[in-house]
Amino acid sequence: MDFIVAAIIFSGVIAVIAASNGKTMSAWTAAARVLGLTFVKKNALSSPRLVGTIDGMNVVVSVRSANNSKSTRYQIEYESLGIGVQIVRKRGLAVLTTFLGAQDAVTGDAAFDELVVIRTNAPDQLPAILTSRGREAITDLMVEYPTAKVTNEDIIFERKGIERDSSRLVRTVQALVTTAKAITGVSSASHAGPESYDMPAPVETPTMPMPAPATAQETPETAGYGVSPDMETSSSIDDSMLTYDSSLTSMTSPSSTADTLGPSVIDQPAVAPLSTGPDPISLGTEMFGGKLLSFEAATTFDQAYSGKKIRWEGTVSKRSDMDTWVDVGSIDTTLYGPISIVAIVSTPVSAKPDDRVVVEGTLVSVDTFERTFAIDGTIRRAGS
Repeated sequence: MDFIVAAIIFSGVIAVIAASNGKTMSAWTAAARVLGLTFVKKNALSSPRLVGTIDGMNVVVSVRSANNSKSTRYQIEYESLGIGVQIVRKRGLAVLTTFLGAQDAVTGDAAFDELVVIRTNAPDQLPAILTSRGREAITDLMVEYPTAKVTNEDIIFERKGIERDSSRLVRTVQALVTTAKAITGVSSASHAGPESYDMPAPVETPTMPMPAPATAQETPETAGYGVSPDMETSSSIDDSMLTYDSSLTSMTSPSSTADTLGPSVIDQPAVAPLSTGPDPISLGTEMFGGKLLSFEAATTFDQAYSGKKIRWEGTVSKRSDMDTWVDVGSIDTTLYGPISIVAIVSTPVSAKPDDRVVVEGTLVSVDTFERTFAIDGTIRRAGS
C-alpha cells in the first residue's frame, strides 16, 4: 500500500514538472518569435535563454540561480557611453547611502536627480551624456521597473521566479531596449512598442520528453516551481527557435561528482597543491577588469576557457545545501574598486566559512553580473 501511495505521489510530481516545463517552453519560444530572438535550451534539465540583437542592442534573457531561488534576468547591452556610470532608483539602502554622501553626481534635472542614485568617475561629463531624452526614458524605466540598473554599457533587470508569461517577457525586453536606444541616441527603429505587437494564437504545446527522476547529482531546473494560475500558457512554437547550442553559457547544473564528496572527504587534510590551469587573478582581470563588455567576456570565456581544468586554493565565503562559494583572489577595478573573484562549486561539503580549501575541476561558465565562475568539480581542505 505504501508503495502505491508513493508511486501516485511521484507521478503527480512528474506531472506538475511536465506542465511547468511545457508552459515555460511555450512562453519563451513565443516571445522569441515575436522579438526576433533565438530560443536556446541545451537539454531537458537546462534553463531557457533568449539571445540575439534588437536595433543594434545585444539582448540576453536568462534564468539566474542564487541562494536557492531563481529569477528571470534581462540584459540589454550597447556601445559604451565612454565614462563609468551606474544609475539605480533611490529605494531602501540607496536612500540611506545618498543621505550619507554616496551620490557622486547630479545632472541638474531636479526631478531626475531626486529619483535616482548616480555613481560615476566623470561627473562633469554626465549632463552631456545623459540627454533630456535619456533622462525621461530612465525615469519611465525606474517607475515601471524599480530594481533596474543602468550602467555605461548595459541595462539589467531581474524579476523573481522563472517567467512563464510570454507577453510580459516581450514587454519587458521592449521597455529595456527602448530605454537603451534613448540613452545611446539611437532613433526609433522597426521593432514594435510594448502595446503594438500581436502574440501568437494559442496552439497545443508539444509534449517534451521527461528526464529520469532527479537524483542527488541532477535536479531539474524547474524543480520546486509549481504552476502559477495567472501565467499565460499558450503560444505556437517555431522549431527554428529550438536551438540547442552547446557553445553558449548556461546555468550550471549540479556536479555529477557530488556523490564522491561529503564531510568524510573534506575533513581529510591534504597538502595544498599549487594552482594549475588558468590563474584566477589573471582570468578575473580579463573577465571583470573593465576592458570587455559583458557579452564579450562571456564569448571570450566560452571560446578560450570553458572546459579548462583548474586547481585553485581559496577561502570559503558561504555555502548552501548544494553550492559552495570560494573566494580565490581579488582585483582592483577603476569603476567598482576592489572586487573578489569567486568560484562556485555545486557539491555538498561540510566546509564552513573561512575554511581554506582547494577547488579542483572544470570551468563551466562565467557570471559577469555577479563576477563568479561556476566549477564542475570537488572541494577538499587545504593542507598545511
